[in-house]
Amino acid sequence: MNDTGSPKADAAAEARIGKQIVLPWSKAIEIAAKSIKVRFWRSMITMSSIVLAIAFLMSIWTSTAIVASLAVGPQGAIEAAKEEIRRVRVAVLAEWAELVEAAIAGSEGALSADEIAERLSTELDGAVRTAEKAVGEKRLALRDAAPDVRKKLQAEIDALAATLEPDQRLPLLRDHLKSQRQELLRAVGAEPTADELESRFARDIRHAHRWTARQIREKTRAKKGASSADRKKRDAEIADLKEKARPEHLVQFLYDHLMRKRRRLERTKGSLDAILQQERVGSQEATAPEQQAAAPATTTEGQEPSQAAAGGFITDFLRQMSPTDTWLAILALLVCLVGITNAMFMTVQERFREIGTMKCLGALDGFIVKLFLLESAALGFIGTLLGIVVGLLLSSARQLVVYGVPLFTYFPLANILLAGLMSAIIGLLLSIAAAIFPAQRAARMEPVEAMRVEE
Repeated sequence: MNDTGSPKADAAAEARIGKQIVLPWSKAIEIAAKSIKVRFWRSMITMSSIVLAIAFLMSIWTSTAIVASLAVGPQGAIEAAKEEIRRVRVAVLAEWAELVEAAIAGSEGALSADEIAERLSTELDGAVRTAEKAVGEKRLALRDAAPDVRKKLQAEIDALAATLEPDQRLPLLRDHLKSQRQELLRAVGAEPTADELESRFARDIRHAHRWTARQIREKTRAKKGASSADRKKRDAEIADLKEKARPEHLVQFLYDHLMRKRRRLERTKGSLDAILQQERVGSQEATAPEQQAAAPATTTEGQEPSQAAAGGFITDFLRQMSPTDTWLAILALLVCLVGITNAMFMTVQERFREIGTMKCLGALDGFIVKLFLLESAALGFIGTLLGIVVGLLLSSARQLVVYGVPLFTYFPLANILLAGLMSAIIGLLLSIAAAIFPAQRAARMEPVEAMRVEE
């Protein structure tokens, strides 16, 4: 009696066939590596499309990040310098007020009125303008004031006018300095001590000493071959520089350095703005980074422009790209996708007999898919890394030629790292996605038909 369809027969047949062997990942990786090695030049052609696409994408993102940083970075640095100056100015105003007090009191060793006027000429001019403005405002108010108020206003006008007399300039300057100091104290809080300034601004103090040493060396070299009058002038300038760098003049020394730093930043911003404007010539509308530079008030939650530009959110970073750059990047990625898919189809067609042999030896469909995906992922990973490096170097070199040394000062490292990470993810996913359909086609291939194909 034939018991072929009985449960016992099925169990016996299953026992004879045995369990199918599933090859491990290590074997798939080994075979994929050998395949890339054997088909080295075709693999390089496949990889080149990935390299070019990712390099183009990385170049666009790098240029966008650098232009955005250069558009708003100097303004953020200027604002930070202003804040530093305000903190140091509180202590400077206190020292200036003491100098004026000593001059008024006629203390021994105090500066004369003329020396004070020369040294603090800017502050004295500001005090005079403030007093004159107050006099003008009170005279305007005097016209429409009531009779009982007019007498009071006239007395205040006479008092202010008296402070504008030449012999009353020092008291006027003293009151002006104290008033400014009180306003700054309300803004910055407590007055910093010399030790606090020295610890907080240690780097700026070192830069100030280096600048002073460089100025002394230049003036010393300028003395050689100069006339007697010029040498005396250089000696006086060198002595003045050394005097200002003494520890007891630390506050004024630091304040002068911060003012030079602010002027240098403003010059840098002016030159960068001119270059950015030239780069925009011919375009109908500003790109996103330039719009941020033109309207910094659009930042939210009280962020400084530099903080808004350096934000780590992907949407903020992508918003900096112009529509043209976005479409070019999408087209480059589509071309890359088509190129990888075509190369993987060619690889499948060339390996018909190899695939048939592996399936005859027991390789499952899943192993075949795994093999092709690993091969494509390896090419995509290496090509993506090369593309990131190439795109970053080429774009940075171009921006360095255009913008010069400020590129290093305001280099947007956080945004560049974000661009590199996004490029790596996109390149890897693109490579794997392009190989899915060719891998499935290879896996569905019948072993007998694959073995019949002649290479």
